[in-house]
Amino acid sequence: MLIYPVLQGKLFLLAFLCGIVMGALWDLVFVLRVLTGAYPKAARLKALYQRPLPLVGRAVGFSTGSLHRAWQVLSLAFWQLLFPVFGALAVLVLCFGYHNGALRLPVPLLLVLGFFLWRRLFSRRLARAFDLLAFLLAALSLYFRALVWLPIGIFCRFFCRFVWRPIQALAAKWQCKHLSYRSRLLCEAQLAAAEDGSLFVKKSIYKRKRNLKLWQTIKKEGAPPHP
Repeated sequence: MLIYPVLQGKLFLLAFLCGIVMGALWDLVFVLRVLTGAYPKAARLKALYQRPLPLVGRAVGFSTGSLHRAWQVLSLAFWQLLFPVFGALAVLVLCFGYHNGALRLPVPLLLVLGFFLWRRLFSRRLARAFDLLAFLLAALSLYFRALVWLPIGIFCRFFCRFVWRPIQALAAKWQCKHLSYRSRLLCEAQLAAAEDGSLFVKKSIYKRKRNLKLWQTIKKEGAPPHP
């Protein structure tokens, strides 16, 4: 098999450049994770996350819920499983394009070298920008929610002040009048019963019934011992 040094040089150079491009794509994946809320919050920005925002008076908050953490883990696992597939496809395309489909060991090695070189030189510097971008997006999301809930809160306050509270006041007045009316009727009935003597008859009947019930209980269970 003939070996063309120029083609091999292009193959090795493109493999290295593909590794660098994949490193840049991995940083773009971080951007996508930031936009989808799957990027973890930086511990060094904890004080910034816990500081109340102006106009809103609330902080973004550093702690995350279990669903948010699960989403972060699933997103990271998905991209970590998908990127080796991209790397293998890049190696196959390069080998078929410049070496008739034969695999050369330096091709995947140079690709991995370019990837880790990008990660070493550039990704660490971009990580701070990604952390700030994640905080800015979280703050914008908080402002957006506050803006959406603002008219709803104004409507609820208006409803409570001008509708619900007057209804409660009217209901309390009606209940007070109803109780006073029932009390007045009861007093009139008792006065009428006292005038014709039926009130004392009812009391005596009630007392007899109570004594009879007490006597039946004593007869059934026995008299309680005297102290």
